[in-house]
Amino acid sequence: MHMKHIFLTALFFLCLTLLPAPPVGAAGGVETGTCGETAQWFMYDDGTMVIRGTGEIGTSERLVRASKEDVKRVVVEGGITSIAAWTFYGCSASEVILPYSLTNIGSAAFGESKITELSMPDSVVSVGGSAFANCDDLEKVRLSQNLKIMSEGVFKDSDSIQELIIPDSVEEICKDALEIRFLKKLVIGRGVRSIGRSYMDAVSLREIQNYSSLDFRLKEFKIETDLITWKVDGVKTDVVGAGKTAFGKGKKYKIVYKYMKGVTCQGKRPKTYEYGISATMPAAKKKGYVFFGWNWNEKRFAKSTTWIESRNYAPDGGNHTGAIVVMPRFVKVSIKKKSKNCITITTDASETRCILDGIGVRYSTEPTMRNCKKKQKYLSGKPKGYKKKFTIKAKKGKTYYFQFTLYDDKYVNNENDSSDWCWSKSKVFKMG
Repeated sequence: MHMKHIFLTALFFLCLTLLPAPPVGAAGGVETGTCGETAQWFMYDDGTMVIRGTGEIGTSERLVRASKEDVKRVVVEGGITSIAAWTFYGCSASEVILPYSLTNIGSAAFGESKITELSMPDSVVSVGGSAFANCDDLEKVRLSQNLKIMSEGVFKDSDSIQELIIPDSVEEICKDALEIRFLKKLVIGRGVRSIGRSYMDAVSLREIQNYSSLDFRLKEFKIETDLITWKVDGVKTDVVGAGKTAFGKGKKYKIVYKYMKGVTCQGKRPKTYEYGISATMPAAKKKGYVFFGWNWNEKRFAKSTTWIESRNYAPDGGNHTGAIVVMPRFVKVSIKKKSKNCITITTDASETRCILDGIGVRYSTEPTMRNCKKKQKYLSGKPKGYKKKFTIKAKKGKTYYFQFTLYDDKYVNNENDSSDWCWSKSKVFKMG
């Protein structure tokens, strides 16, 4: 009986060792499924997804569903040699750890994912087209030192990348592989023998290091040469020769501020703007108003309705001449108790100085705006039509929090995206 007890205890602990071990930092329960003939995925409560096994990861309906929901981190363990096409397309993970056993990443494998940094192990020799395309949050990229081809559109429209260093191992850069709009620095490796055309439109590009044996002609890649002055060895040029480095400097514009009566700014107002380089515009305040950023245009179009949608963004310049005129965009807001169980909100968008199609309000009894309710109203396009009233049912003793948004026909705010709603702590109302 004693020996039987020892045997069962030993068997129990042996079974425990065979269970999938969570990665470092992972905790809690686990959901699992297959993702290839010899590979499995494990999803832990802390948002970590682990891929374990050998050979190729193949996508599956359950893997796609799981990777789009609550994944914060993907860890691909050693033994996996290939990631099939579309495997992590739209994945919500911000962090991806890849093993040194990995040799291939398939087409669109991480397209439209939320990864912020890519560190590609040197074991990778092949990356498919659009593998990391439309990754809006991808900022840092390290490519494999054994990569031979930069495939078509591999980073297309992943515009948060600011520096791209192409290793000496790369021999061919395919079409659209360099289409990264806000790239600031590009390094072309020594091994490059051919470069496909890319519509770079890189207005922020200021440094190009060309170590290859090819001439890099800026106009062929739609790189601005009129509003950015490019120089190699101090001489103006539009061609970065083999083995040369070019530096660019954008045209500067004076910034003129209008309609500033009663307005205070939180931070310095920039006096000049360099073409293609984001200017940090301050937040603005005006009593009884909600601030929605800055309108802008050049002096001769001062009545224009073009928007600056973010206070950290400035116009790209285009073919503009003269000064850039900026105007704060405000909506007047009044919140009052209408009756025992109603709040009335009056909005006047006539001082936005831009064409709008509508205004929206959302409200909640929680400052985080959890479980908020939303209302939207169309505007007529005339000054009087910019004034709208919203009536909201409310409970006595409750505190209500309000946020507002502007929208037009071309763009309607995503209801799940809080960044599109302008928030003012003064827009808090407590029912008496």
